[in-house]
Amino acid sequence: MVVSSVPARAGVTVNGEWRGRTPLTLVGLKYGSYSVRIVQPGFATAREEVTLSAAEPTRSLSVRLQRAVGAEPSVTARGAEPSPTGRSAAPEALVGSIYVDSRPRGARVVLDGRPVGTTPARIPNVPIGSHVVRLELPDHRLWSVSTRVASGKETPVTGSLDPIR
Repeated sequence: MVVSSVPARAGVTVNGEWRGRTPLTLVGLKYGSYSVRIVQPGFATAREEVTLSAAEPTRSLSVRLQRAVGAEPSVTARGAEPSPTGRSAAPEALVGSIYVDSRPRGARVVLDGRPVGTTPARIPNVPIGSHVVRLELPDHRLWSVSTRVASGKETPVTGSLDPIR
């Protein structure tokens, strides 16, 4: 199944499970029915029901998201859906947080390729699913780990950075 959206980088859940951001290719899906949900701050949520079968083993969804009435994209939280009032409403079902620490402290934290601060750091509104946390500190070896963020939970990550000799 291939899922794309305008605008791109919208969050995708399949049967309530976080799968990533558009454009997204999902492989290895079994035949059956799937409920696909596409969310982007400041836009109305798109929902599609998709059935994969022997006759139609692949599907492509291309969704043009509609701007939510009264929503201001600049005030919505990352990964959040706009509420009916247009204010940010971060649904706990789609986000969690990560608390990152390191030994020694003061390492640069990079989440999914984007710098987000230095240790110790609490990173809120992280979409549920797998993420890569990388720690960088001058004169130390890079450290990275893949971690899973659960709905409404804080995931602890602590890295031990070895000095370069």
